[in-house]
Amino acid sequence: MGLPWMPLALAAFLAALLWPCAVRADGQLELPSQAGIGAGTGNFQVPTCFTDFSPPDIMRYWYTDAQVLSLSGGTDTGYGQELRASMRNVAATFSNQEESNFLTTTDEDMVNILASIIVLHSRGWRSSKAALQAMSTDDFRNTIIAELTSSGASIEGVQALSTREIADIAMQCPTAPQLQLSASSVHRRAAEVVPTTLALVSLTVSLVCILHS
Repeated sequence: MGLPWMPLALAAFLAALLWPCAVRADGQLELPSQAGIGAGTGNFQVPTCFTDFSPPDIMRYWYTDAQVLSLSGGTDTGYGQELRASMRNVAATFSNQEESNFLTTTDEDMVNILASIIVLHSRGWRSSKAALQAMSTDDFRNTIIAELTSSGASIEGVQALSTREIADIAMQCPTAPQLQLSASSVHRRAAEVVPTTLALVSLTVSLVCILHS
């Protein structure tokens, strides 16, 4: 028997995928703040590796290829103040900081900030716009580190990595650095493994004795 909700779910997905970008009365493109994160504006492609991302690359999460090309001045390789202004707007939209705070932020750091937003949203660690708007850009990195170290990774090892490397790890990029376990995690896992190993050895010995009795 088919699942009655499947056609509805597929229709909703296609509608979201094909939804045109909203345009304000003054003819300007609606910014992500109007539609929510990644909804109705971008390519709907969540990156897994950020290492070589340029500003146009990162903006494709919120804008379509054609829009990014327009913001970049009609070229795939160059980009100017219009794209940078859009990056600042996205960062301000999804943080507790003003757009003016990012006027002197480098392109590299802007990509790092936007990559952090994508990671927090797509991993479900801060999945609402309201949750992101309560955070500073420093909070973004620290939250990702906290999530990664909650599974036993060494906090010192994670903190030593660049923001893009941390983002790659969070998104399970194949070329991401390998995390080192903390000493306490190693000891805890050893404490879990040893009793299990002893129990298996005891069971094996018992079975051998039974077979030879």
